[in-house]
Amino acid sequence: MILRGRIVAGPMRGEGLVEHFHYRIVHALGFEPYKGTLDVKIDGKFHIEDYATKVIDHVLLDGRTMTDAYLCPATVRKGDKHVKAWIIRKPKDIHGKDMLEILSKERIKDELGLADGDMVEIDIQHAKVKKSDRRRHLAMRFRRKKQDIPHLLSGDTTLMKR
Repeated sequence: MILRGRIVAGPMRGEGLVEHFHYRIVHALGFEPYKGTLDVKIDGKFHIEDYATKVIDHVLLDGRTMTDAYLCPATVRKGDKHVKAWIIRKPKDIHGKDMLEILSKERIKDELGLADGDMVEIDIQHAKVKKSDRRRHLAMRFRRKKQDIPHLLSGDTTLMKR
């Protein structure tokens, strides 16, 4: 799927977002991200939950899983140049579904020679996931059974070896 959008100046929270999830992003994506995001306003809406291949989440004490952020692989293109990247979005985000926050290894604006107001294409590399398959599709989903939680709190590591 190809999305087209315009580079916009965001609320300057990309650095904080990347720093907040830094270690989990490195673990999930396997690289050290640039400390900031590229904000792109698209014409329609993009429901990242339908295309996310990885999530950043945590398990609550009662065993429920709380999703902190969705990650979707993408390629940002401007002319014949492109950069491999990831779209990141929190479930309850300050942006609408028409705004994409994109992170990469390098500063995308520098790599592609972009400025605010430039048009770019974002190529989403994975097909839409059926709602019934979404749980299995999210590769980084990590769950514990409710009865395992007391063992984890006591320091018992035998469950970690499963």
